[in-house]
Amino acid sequence: LHGLGDTGHGWEPVMRSMAQRLPHFKFILPHAPQRPVTLNMGMRMPAWYDIFTLNHEDHREDDAGILESAQMIHRLVKSEREAGVERVYVGGFSQGGVVALSAV
Repeated sequence: LHGLGDTGHGWEPVMRSMAQRLPHFKFILPHAPQRPVTLNMGMRMPAWYDIFTLNHEDHREDDAGILESAQMIHRLVKSEREAGVERVYVGGFSQGGVVALSAV
């Protein structure tokens, strides 16, 4: 799962390289929905959830957005399992890493 402002396409070169070493793996690179990001003056961009601030003393998190994205990943994993895939690994970078860990 990609980071803020990126898409799954941004990780294609990395996954192509990994696929050469792991030919038995299927790589799926989903895209986060477009949403306003408070930290970036409300600009709409690919984001798994909103980021309110970088102030570490402000403990607000977009729990609803994180949950929504984790549920999206649950649906994707369920679809793969129903298609016969036995093992599914979920990973991510930055925001995508938060969602990957939240989807466990």
